[in-house]
Amino acid sequence: MKFLAFNNGYCTADKKYIDKKAESRKIKFPATFFYLEISGIKMLIDTGYSVKLVKNAGITAKIYSMVTKVRCEKDADEILRENNINPQEIQYIIISHFHPDHYGSLDKFPKASIICSNEAAEVLNVGKTGKIKNLVFEKLIPEDIKERIIELESFPEAKVSGNNFFNILNLNEIYGFYLEGHAGGHIGLYLKTLNKLMIFDAVWCKENLLGAEPRKILKKVAFADEKKYESSLRKIKEILCSLKDTGGAEPELIITHDEKFLRSPYEF
Repeated sequence: MKFLAFNNGYCTADKKYIDKKAESRKIKFPATFFYLEISGIKMLIDTGYSVKLVKNAGITAKIYSMVTKVRCEKDADEILRENNINPQEIQYIIISHFHPDHYGSLDKFPKASIICSNEAAEVLNVGKTGKIKNLVFEKLIPEDIKERIIELESFPEAKVSGNNFFNILNLNEIYGFYLEGHAGGHIGLYLKTLNKLMIFDAVWCKENLLGAEPRKILKKVAFADEKKYESSLRKIKEILCSLKDTGGAEPELIITHDEKFLRSPYEF
């Protein structure tokens, strides 16, 4: 089993946006994607940014990249090759949600099947205005994506430590669950043997789980549903407690924009 984190860029903002009581300082939010090799299967979890996002993905994408101060010089496939991983061998890509720092390099993996929730897949079917609202930039979305999607709900449900999860690829190793609030169809993952709980952008920092509040403007701009965000916070805490009670060790929490992922590759 092999599990690595990479980043292919970052955006920049003030720490106070994600924790309004924090000391003001500029921080980088890495666009993190993950490589997982398990049971003979090679997969990615998210794909980070795309060079195309800041250059030729359309005017809306350009405005988005300027406002969020995106920096991206390499696509995910190039990062993998630099680390002796053949991008052509990637069989599956799990997309946590369809924001451009998570799906940006999807078109660099034309052979991979794409796993996401039903609601996330539906985001791809909305009209032009809806796509812009949900940060779905069509020039970054593979033309054949609908034929390649495997919906999370197609996998059998499984109960793990009292939690209702989806048993992805029937491996009894990767379990998916809903974590809505930040984006439509947002999911989290539990990697059983590795004891990792991946919550992606459900929060921006661990302090959010401990009561640190993002600024109101961030909630308005970056949350699809503020009430569901609060519900997801409670759900994450409940899952952590239940897994710890069953296994004895609290899972390592993985948050996409953790500053530690600026070190790339990051080895767990």
